Amino acid sequence: YANNNKTDLTIKAMKDIIDISPESLEHRIRLASYYVQLNKLDLAETVLLDSINADPNDASRYLVLSEFQSIHKNIGAAVKTLEDATRIKEEPAVGSADHNARWASDRWNAIE
Repeated sequence: YANNNKTDLTIKAMKDIIDISPESLEHRIRLASYYVQLNKLDLAETVLLDSINADPNDASRYLVLSEFQSIHKNIGAAVKTLEDATRIKEEPAVGSADHNARWASDRWNAIE
């Protein structure tokens, strides 16, 4: 019970941080990574999908989701997510997509 309570508090704290700074992809990646550690892949994917909903013109969010899907779900979903990213009209800030994608990649690979 103690571990479940600590887990619940950790998740609540992470969600509270996201509520304070909803535009932050990094916070969402951390929460998704935590769900992966708990083997709650559907919840992790939902967090990453929510990150796209928060800023659908940020290509790095699609890249992070696609990488997650290719590792933890299936390659078909990953390809579809990348295809969705190609429909974005605006370009993200220079360097941000690369930084976030590398950071997320390190997180997913460390968890495996």
